[in-house]
Amino acid sequence: MILSLTRCHNGYLVKTEAGYQLQVWPRRLFRLVEVPERDVRAFGRFWCYMSFEAAVLAGLAWAVSADSEPVGWVRRGGARLDRIAPSPLRTGATSSTVR
Repeated sequence: MILSLTRCHNGYLVKTEAGYQLQVWPRRLFRLVEVPERDVRAFGRFWCYMSFEAAVLAGLAWAVSADSEPVGWVRRGGARLDRIAPSPLRTGATSSTVR
């Protein structure tokens, strides 16, 4: 199977599902990152893999909508963004109206 990945700001887009983009960001370890479609500058959970290929395959196999995690990761971090209260600055308020 030949897979074509789209280049995005921080890495490569693996797939879009359930309101999230799954992206692979090359760092010391390769991060599979859950990025909300509504704000692609933010990210929630991430899982680290030893190789780019392992991160991509785990992202393709994982169902984002399931309340689970992808398989094979060596390190994880972050939190699901839909479970975090939105910042008042992200909802359109200005810094002068936030106390």
